[in-house]
Amino acid sequence: MTKAAAGDIIGRDTLSQKVYAVLRERILTGQLKQGQRIGELAVSKELGVSATPVREALRLLKGDSLIEYEGRRGARVICPSIAEIVQCYDVRLVLETLALKEADANFTDADRDHFVALAEKTCVAAAPQVMFMRDREFHAFFIEKAANTWVTTFYRAIVDFLLVVRLPSSRKQRFADAGAEHLVIANAIRDRDLETALATLEMQIKRSRDWSIEARTGSAGSEQVSLGKMVK
Repeated sequence: MTKAAAGDIIGRDTLSQKVYAVLRERILTGQLKQGQRIGELAVSKELGVSATPVREALRLLKGDSLIEYEGRRGARVICPSIAEIVQCYDVRLVLETLALKEADANFTDADRDHFVALAEKTCVAAAPQVMFMRDREFHAFFIEKAANTWVTTFYRAIVDFLLVVRLPSSRKQRFADAGAEHLVIANAIRDRDLETALATLEMQIKRSRDWSIEARTGSAGSEQVSLGKMVK
């Protein structure tokens, strides 16, 4: 391969990563909403690139489970079914409860204090994107401290999907409720009360699932009936 050819490949890869970063940010901040179509030509014109890096960026986003294809209609932001939302939250519950158990065994006293500090940050009102970031930092801390490569790998595979699912359900009071639950979890961990921490974490994850379903359907009550066999 000539230097010129290698340079062209590197250039295309760099462009595709830039396009990927732009589109990913728009999806994760809700600028591109669930089900919204992403036209290759429109993206190419807006960002001033050819179709090749746009297609590669879309391929990467598909790998992240952030977009899906509808045959000739092209790419669109994911619009998960209720069953997919429930399944993902089931996986989240298993991963996070395991991670919290393993992290608790690894935490130093300083880690426990830092965990409480992260929880306190989630109680301070801010813009939705800031609140989501703080929430993510809180959960990512004990995922990391679990020091379980498989938990980390599988969690990374679902965390962006979950953010997209949760975006429509963001409400000021719901952030406040989540912050209060974070405090209960972190204080319980600091007090060596793993049972309370796990019970509160499970309640929070299931509540987040229900809020996401409500936002998806526009009706919490009727949907709970149809979910009876899927939700334990």
